[in-house]
Amino acid sequence: PGFQFHSMELLRRSVWTFRPLASHQCPFVAPRRFSGHSKWSKIKHRKATADLGRSKLIAKLTREIRAAVREGGEDVNRNLPLASVVSRAREMDIPKATVQTAISNAAAGRGDGEKVVVEARGPTGYALLIETITNNKQRTRQEIQRILVKNGGTLGEQGSVSYSFAPKGLINTRRTGSLQTTEPLEVGIEVGAEDVKEDVVDGENCVQFICDADEVKTVEETVKKLGLEIKFASVMYMPLNTVGLSEREMEQAVKLVDALGNHDDVVSIYDNITEQ
Repeated sequence: PGFQFHSMELLRRSVWTFRPLASHQCPFVAPRRFSGHSKWSKIKHRKATADLGRSKLIAKLTREIRAAVREGGEDVNRNLPLASVVSRAREMDIPKATVQTAISNAAAGRGDGEKVVVEARGPTGYALLIETITNNKQRTRQEIQRILVKNGGTLGEQGSVSYSFAPKGLINTRRTGSLQTTEPLEVGIEVGAEDVKEDVVDGENCVQFICDADEVKTVEETVKKLGLEIKFASVMYMPLNTVGLSEREMEQAVKLVDALGNHDDVVSIYDNITEQ
C-alpha cells in the first residue's frame, strides 16, 4: 500500500527488451533520502520536513551545485549532476539568483569541497550510502562514524555496501493531464523508461519513470514533449535488494538517518530499508 509498482517485464516479448529493476521508494527531501519502501520513506519525509530548516536546505544545495560545477563544468545541458541539482532546487523554490550565484562562484574557483561517498550499515545490517560534500574527507568520515556508533551503526570500507545499489535516472511527474486518463505503463513505453511507479510525493499523486542513468536527459525531454508536468529529474542510487525492519527498528533507523542528515556535509542518504 502507498504505491503501485508497474513491472514492464510482462511486455518484454511483445515490445522490446527492458532491464528489470527492483522496486524502490524515492522521497524527495534535502538531504535526499532514497529507500526501499513507501511507508518507511514517508516516515522519514515527514520527520525531515519538520527538522530541516530552509536556510540549511539552501546551504546544502549550494554546496552540491559547486561540487557538480567543479566536476563537470557550468553548462547544465552537458553536466548531468548539475542538471539534477538545479532541477531539485527549482522544485523546492530556491531563487534562480541563488542557484546562478552558486554556479558562477564555482566556475570562478570560489568555494571548496568535493563529493565523497561514505558507506555504512545500520544496527540491523541495512545498507547506507551517504553522499557528502567536504573539504576534509578524514574529518567528515570521523564525524559520521561517531554518529553511526552513537546510533548502533558501523562505518564500512569502500565497496562494502555499494554493490547493493545501482545508479538510475528518475523523472518524477505530477499525475495530471494525460496521465489522469492514460495508463502510466503505456506512457512509460512511449518515453523509453525501464520501469514505472505510481507514488505520493510531498502530498501529490505522481508517476515516476525510471531509466538508465545515462538516459535520464533523453527520457526527460521525451516526457516534456508529451506535455507532462515534471517535479524533478535526477540520478540516484536505487537499492537492488532490501532489508525488512519492524516498526520499532524503523523508529531507530529514522533517528540514525535524521542524525546523519543534519550533518552539514551530508547532502544525500540512500538506504535499502523496507517494512518487515
